[in-house]
Amino acid sequence: MDIRHFIGIDVSKNTLDWAVYANKGIIWQTQSENSPVAIRAIIKQLLALPNFQIANCVVCMEHTGLYNAHALEVLFQAQLPIWLEASLHIKQAGGLQRGKSDNVDAQRIAEYAYRFQDRTRLWKPARPVMKKLAEFTRLRQRLQGMISQLKVPLNEQKRFGDRALTTQLGQHCSSSLKALLSDLKGVEKAIKQLITDDPILKSLFDLVTSIPGVGQVVATELILASDDRAAGAVQSH
Repeated sequence: MDIRHFIGIDVSKNTLDWAVYANKGIIWQTQSENSPVAIRAIIKQLLALPNFQIANCVVCMEHTGLYNAHALEVLFQAQLPIWLEASLHIKQAGGLQRGKSDNVDAQRIAEYAYRFQDRTRLWKPARPVMKKLAEFTRLRQRLQGMISQLKVPLNEQKRFGDRALTTQLGQHCSSSLKALLSDLKGVEKAIKQLITDDPILKSLFDLVTSIPGVGQVVATELILASDDRAAGAVQSH
């Protein structure tokens, strides 16, 4: 891949800072709203840059989860090559210094893409079923966290505190715990159904759970992790 324009994007909840590195320096930068309409407008400006060609560029940004959504969708639709990099990798290379201005971070991300272009990994969307599985898994984690927040203090109170008070406190959150446990059970059922209904997922799940000691939760996490590396990032040559 002959890359001539390295586009760095610093992603935040409301805005995107853009910088383009070419000819051994930053040649263009701007800021936009983090919205599909604004991103499409920026793409038009990029296409108007001298000698700019989609086939010879790469857009590099850090993985920020939900805040990446609009940029990933619109850039992929426009067929711009996307390199989604872990923020830790960019930071370790001196590309991110939080607390500084976002436009400077955009420049550093663009420069990072240029310096480490041999590490370019092109992103592509996960299958819809994998997106659903990831969201259900995150919901399960949140529910488990909420259950733990209620249970752990009660267990500690029971061990070290007043047992009568512990019983009273437990009574006041028993309905909440019961509801959370019921919701968790429903989410786990939905995850199991997603896996069962998808032949590829089911095959992977059966393979992973055949390992002694690996249950549904660990198997799901492993499948999501492997999909993120293998399907979400393809080595560019």
